Amino acid sequence: MPSSGWLLALLAMLAGMALGSAVTTLQRRHRERQRRLQACAEMAAPCLLLHADGRILQANTAARRLLGAPLAHLDDLHLPAAARSWLDEHGGGGETRRCELNRPAAAPLSLRLEKRLADLDGQDAGLTWLLLHDISQEEDDARGQQLWREALQDSRLALFEYRLAPRRVYGRVLAADNVLGLPPGWVDIGFDTWLERVHPDDRDALRTMLEHPEQLATGSAYLEFRFRHGHGHWEWLEQRAQLCHEDGRVSAIVGLCQSISSRKHAEIELLRREQVFRTLVENADDVIARYDLNLCCQFINRSITRYLPLPRHEHLGKTLRQQGWPQGALDTLEPAFQAVLARHEARHLEVELDVFGKAATFSIHLIPELGAHGELVSILAIGREITELRLGSRLLADENAVMEMIANNQPLNDILTRLCRLVEAQRPQAVCSIMLLNEQKTELNLAAGPSLPASFSGFLHGLTIGPETGSCGSAVFSGERVVVSDIAHDPRWENYRYLALPHGLRSCWSTPIYSSSREMLGAFAIYYPTPRNPGKTELRLADRCTHLASIALERDRHEKQLYFLATRDGLTGLLNRRSFMEVGEAEVLRSKRYGHDLSIMMMDLDHFKNINDQHGHATGDQVLQHFATLCGNTFRHADIVGRLGGEEFGVLLPFTTLAEAGILAERLRTEVDGSVVMACGVAVHYTVSIGISSVFPDDKDIDGPLCRADTLLYQAKTLGRNRIRYDGDPPSLPLAG
Repeated sequence: MPSSGWLLALLAMLAGMALGSAVTTLQRRHRERQRRLQACAEMAAPCLLLHADGRILQANTAARRLLGAPLAHLDDLHLPAAARSWLDEHGGGGETRRCELNRPAAAPLSLRLEKRLADLDGQDAGLTWLLLHDISQEEDDARGQQLWREALQDSRLALFEYRLAPRRVYGRVLAADNVLGLPPGWVDIGFDTWLERVHPDDRDALRTMLEHPEQLATGSAYLEFRFRHGHGHWEWLEQRAQLCHEDGRVSAIVGLCQSISSRKHAEIELLRREQVFRTLVENADDVIARYDLNLCCQFINRSITRYLPLPRHEHLGKTLRQQGWPQGALDTLEPAFQAVLARHEARHLEVELDVFGKAATFSIHLIPELGAHGELVSILAIGREITELRLGSRLLADENAVMEMIANNQPLNDILTRLCRLVEAQRPQAVCSIMLLNEQKTELNLAAGPSLPASFSGFLHGLTIGPETGSCGSAVFSGERVVVSDIAHDPRWENYRYLALPHGLRSCWSTPIYSSSREMLGAFAIYYPTPRNPGKTELRLADRCTHLASIALERDRHEKQLYFLATRDGLTGLLNRRSFMEVGEAEVLRSKRYGHDLSIMMMDLDHFKNINDQHGHATGDQVLQHFATLCGNTFRHADIVGRLGGEEFGVLLPFTTLAEAGILAERLRTEVDGSVVMACGVAVHYTVSIGISSVFPDDKDIDGPLCRADTLLYQAKTLGRNRIRYDGDPPSLPLAG
């Protein structure tokens, strides 16, 4: 028993010792495993420790940072099924595979997986190390390189490397072909060959850069030059160069070239247009100037010298007042400029100037010039002389006014005077006159000359017509315009210059005035105080005025003819019955108003019907005309004779007593009785009977005295004709018959 107990005790002790040793070994191995797992966690490369079934047992810090997974959420990470299958198929280590790994709350990750078997003292043979290689950046770089290659292929960019030691130029075939149209052999050539294709004007700049790169203080350079394209034309290149250093010295220059031919051609065209614009501005008739915000002149073209005495270059930097603008113009210009400064709005105005003694009108536009941000930077002023335009407008208005005067039957003298004023308004130094032919077409008389000296105007009545009778007489004589540039020396003024020169008249241009039927009517003259010849504008002005004068004269003649036909008897030219009665009413009222005498005659040709019956109406018409002529020769200018109908006539004798009227009547009766009318080869004798009455105080109109005279007329016919009857026989006048 004892021996067996001891043996059992010994066996129990040995068993306890073995068990303790085994536990100690397991503890030691667990601590080693933990140490290795901790070492794995501290590895710099991202790695995962996988169980045989694919579960993630451990992930180091780098892996967690790459995967973006918190320490407590490893279960959220799942390898793709394809990756797990790959792990199962490959038992050995060293294999790699690419996969896309989805991360919680992050973008997918591109990885290259590297499988390595774990060796933890043979105790963890079922474990696998999985190294993670992030290839996302590599793919991005590859994608960027591909995009860059595609961009270079489709763009007009080329990259060249100038290697200084071998003096060679290297480039890509694609770039050289795209940009420069060069064959493959041109991607590796010498400097000299390269420079030969550079434009001679640009060659020195490129050569300097290649031969003296140390002068590029900033390490880069910008250069534009022309290169002979493979197709033969010049291609403009923009090159941005960067120095490359090796062992502390410049070894190469990398130049990125871009074709800028389109831009250069556009710039050249822009420069050409700018040059054309500058040429136009410099040679424009308009005055073009630019002023800064202090109203100082920054630019002005050469046209200003035609209007201001200051030389062109002296205008620069000067204000409006310093430029010499007249005060009247400044009173208009300065407020307009200030308005543009205040409102940034364009303004238009007209300014009257005295230009070297001559009045001129300018149309001026002030245009605000704005900067890139809408701020006012300057004011552009464009001035155009519109003197002729304004004169033309005024001329048109004056011509319309003259035509309106003609249409309204204004007095001819007023119309012709307005014509002279019209020309004098257009040409301030001019003095105008209009001379008209008399009815006999032998002399010229002054019809209008409002600005002529009065002492000179007196000589212009009864001016004879001839080749040496001044300008107007010569123009009417020749039927053409006569221009006398200097009265003091022209032979046509030899007999008249002593009249013109003392009155300051040195030149005279005369234009004949014709009717529409080419009948000579007179002459239009323009005098000047200085010797000179007319310009085209002045000649056109004279032609327009002579045309208007012709219209006025013809209208006046037609009006007189119409008035004559309306108021006169067409056969005898005496007043017709209506006009005679109207004038008679006026004369009766005037005699009663002023208390002067007025006598009235009624006359009738004796046996006039027999004359018509025996000799015909043509002979009778000649007898009537003969009697009208005798009346014109017998009665005074103030007496009014009218044909009242057939062979009956009436006479108004203002300021004439009954006795004085009897004397005139007897003179007429005697002339008629003693005359013979030769008509159609026949001698015709006729007589006249006359009745005379006076206006009495109680007569209210002409009807009373006219009826009394008519009654006396028929008494004379009843008493035997060829006699005179009165309102009472004047004691001093014997009765006839």
